[in-house]
Amino acid sequence: MHLAHPEPERLLGDQLQLTTHVQRAALRAPSLRIRASICGSCLQLISWGREPLLHFLILGAVLFGLHAMWGGDVVVERPGVIRVDAGVRARLAADHERRAGAPPSDEELAAAVDGWVRDEVLRREARALGLDRGDLVVERRLAQKMGFLLRSEADPEEPTDADLQALLDADPDLFRRPGDYVFEHRFFRADRADAEGDARAALTTDEPGDPFIHGSKIQGDRAAVDAKLGPGFVDALDALDTPLSGPISSAYGVHLVRMLQRSSSTRATLETHRDPLARRWLDERRDALQAERVARLVDRYTVEQAR
Repeated sequence: MHLAHPEPERLLGDQLQLTTHVQRAALRAPSLRIRASICGSCLQLISWGREPLLHFLILGAVLFGLHAMWGGDVVVERPGVIRVDAGVRARLAADHERRAGAPPSDEELAAAVDGWVRDEVLRREARALGLDRGDLVVERRLAQKMGFLLRSEADPEEPTDADLQALLDADPDLFRRPGDYVFEHRFFRADRADAEGDARAALTTDEPGDPFIHGSKIQGDRAAVDAKLGPGFVDALDALDTPLSGPISSAYGVHLVRMLQRSSSTRATLETHRDPLARRWLDERRDALQAERVARLVDRYTVEQAR
């Protein structure tokens, strides 16, 4: 059998056409590979975005970012796990000692831990049900705790003498020591038929009067005296101009008063009140720093007034 061979010109043309297709495919290959790679990466990112593990890792990164900003230990709750560590036991022991006046025994601490675990379970279940949302008491408590956190991290520099003096000059009555009063008195009960008349008559006699709940001698500053005898009693004492005066009305009756000693109030100075002035200055600076940090946090949000 005789086989026909392709014509040389046709064979050469087919080879040239095949070579051209191969060259074009080779030129397109890099861009196809790049497009395929990009599409694959996109699909992979979309797939990862649906992964709960990725969400958990992102949440962890946010928490540790807050840790870097504010310091302190960041504890991430693990579902189904309640960790009772040394810090929890120390807080429970301190709370017991504050309430009972003595450290807890082993049995008392174990009971406190059991109670804390029960409460922690209830807290987690309540949060899972969203019971913490929309509750003004819970929301205010959270805001308060955040405020405490911001204030505790405020670390102002120690005040100078000039700072303390400026604080004292701004409020001259700050830490002013009130004057003291020391006096004896004879008391006449309000339920007497004529208590005031009996008191006036006793100005010239040795009538002892009636027993008084706070005794016959009173000593203290303005607030202490008014607390014992009623508001306004010290104002009447300040108007006395004789050794034995009265009668002066009180919440209990009337009194004849013999003033023994009276001292004027004294203004605080930097030398006598350095420590309380420093504490006041630091407290005010911490308040200011806390307010600044809260203002910066508020600036991060857009407040929309909805009708």
